[in-house]
Amino acid sequence: MHVLNEIFEALIVRMLRTLGYFKLYVQALAGRRRESLLVRIGAAFGAGGSGILYLASHFDGFVHVALLAVAYGLLAICVFLLIIAFPSVKRFWSHAGIFMGVLLVVAYAIGYGGVPMLVLAAALVLMSISMLLIDERYLSGYIRGAMAEWRVHQVLSRFSKEDGRLFSNAIFRFGTNSDASIEVDHILVNYAGVFVVETKGLSGIIDGDQYSDYWRQILGNVENQFFSPIKQNNIHVDLITRLVGEGVPVHSVVVFTSATFASPMPSHVVRLRDLSKYLRQFRDKVMDRQLVKAVAIRLEAAMDTSRAARDAHMRRVAAKRLTEYAN
Repeated sequence: MHVLNEIFEALIVRMLRTLGYFKLYVQALAGRRRESLLVRIGAAFGAGGSGILYLASHFDGFVHVALLAVAYGLLAICVFLLIIAFPSVKRFWSHAGIFMGVLLVVAYAIGYGGVPMLVLAAALVLMSISMLLIDERYLSGYIRGAMAEWRVHQVLSRFSKEDGRLFSNAIFRFGTNSDASIEVDHILVNYAGVFVVETKGLSGIIDGDQYSDYWRQILGNVENQFFSPIKQNNIHVDLITRLVGEGVPVHSVVVFTSATFASPMPSHVVRLRDLSKYLRQFRDKVMDRQLVKAVAIRLEAAMDTSRAARDAHMRRVAAKRLTEYAN
């Protein structure tokens, strides 16, 4: 009897956790969580995969197999995006996928569903095991970073329409050494000056100030340290200042797309929703059209836009991240 009680309690806990995950998913779909965009994209892939899976049942032969492959691929992308959105439930989803795969194998064994059911079971088990092996910290950070930069780019582009220029992911090399390079997330050039923008896609609570070398990211009971984005961007600002020459105002801006602040930050450290408001404060026209164009030409001439330079830089960034996670 004692064993049965423990099994019953475990089932109740699992059910409550499942309801909790479902609540998170619904809130994200409604746009009430920072994961909303990823979840909505994932839902679109999931809906598409489900639709094609249903469509496949109406065809035979090669078309049937091809549609199944596309459907399973879309469903895999859906699950992958959800893992990135909610890394904390990765293990739960993995176990649930393996369990569903086993159920489908049993269904096939008793003569229900045919070969497609067996293929789906194998795909579920393989994908679920792969989930357990994924280092979501690296993938989540990389994908969130890319999405954060895209969101910031969308806001900055509004301020570059009137004779302005916007450069994103600009790489600058030092001398002839291809291993020495800096990537600046965004450089906005308009009548108010040059804005050097550092984007951070970190979530959770951020704690730091302009004097500290390292800031803290607080995620529940877990704390992570990262190099001060203010000091990181100061390096970029010094570089851009030397490139554009004297007399051109260069402003440092640090944008967090998914975080909240533990304490008041310097005025140039803002959340994404406050970025437009911050930029509108610069109303004075300190650069005319000719100077804006000249500054943009100087910056563009100094950038290394070659594929080799970008690939080399990306390899260094990836190696750095893997080293950080390994430690």
